Amino acid sequence: MTNTLEKKAEIFLKESNQSVKMGLLTIIGFFLIAIGLSFLEKINFSIIISILAFIWIIEQFFYFLIIKRQKTIFRIRFVFLSEFVFNFLILTLVIHYMGGIEWMGVILYLYSIVYIVFHVPQKNIKIFLISFAFLLYAILVILEYLGTISHYGIVPSCGAYQNLSYVIVTLSMVGAIFIFTTFTINLFASKLKKRTEELEEIKITLEKKVELRTEKLKSLKENLEQEVRRRTKELKKRVDELERFYKLTISRETKMIELKEEIKKLKEQK
Repeated sequence: MTNTLEKKAEIFLKESNQSVKMGLLTIIGFFLIAIGLSFLEKINFSIIISILAFIWIIEQFFYFLIIKRQKTIFRIRFVFLSEFVFNFLILTLVIHYMGGIEWMGVILYLYSIVYIVFHVPQKNIKIFLISFAFLLYAILVILEYLGTISHYGIVPSCGAYQNLSYVIVTLSMVGAIFIFTTFTINLFASKLKKRTEELEEIKITLEKKVELRTEKLKSLKENLEQEVRRRTKELKKRVDELERFYKLTISRETKMIELKEEIKKLKEQK
């Protein structure tokens, strides 16, 4: 039982380490987008965004060190899920300083959502994390609309964040995108998982057949070796008998020759 839990923890740890790569890919994607936008006219690439990205990279490094020290599945999962929560918080701040609802930075959430659908087995946790991401985005948009927090943007604002109709439509579209993406990826992941399980079953079946065939060949080899030993023993016995027969025959012939010589001598003496 302990070995099974340790093995599960090791597998989950290996999978969770991939989230570090996913996070780094998200950061790289963000920087590529930001650098691309920085070449456009009237772009104000805030230093706050760079600081947030730097904090994000540092967090990924510490996450990798912390999760490697965890030994139980519960602790690994806790750190793993905490990582997603932190990522969504950082992403929300990045989106806020890059333009909020007026900039489609919401697509940055999709990197993490895709990973969650693929690698988080519990349906309720999937729903919680994706709902949490949408809730953070919705809170950001509403606070900017109400003027509770200031609106920032790398592109000069057109005032859309204060347009109620625009806010409602955009939030509805983002919610629909989250649902559609989750449903589509989940469907694809289910089919992929099913296909993987089928291939695994085929692999296990082939391994059993190979093992059975190997056992048969091993048994056949042992039987052949026993047969060879038996035949060799019989052949040796026959050879020994032939050698004895040969010796007896030679001895008899020798005696016959000697007798003939004796008879001949006796005849000559007469």
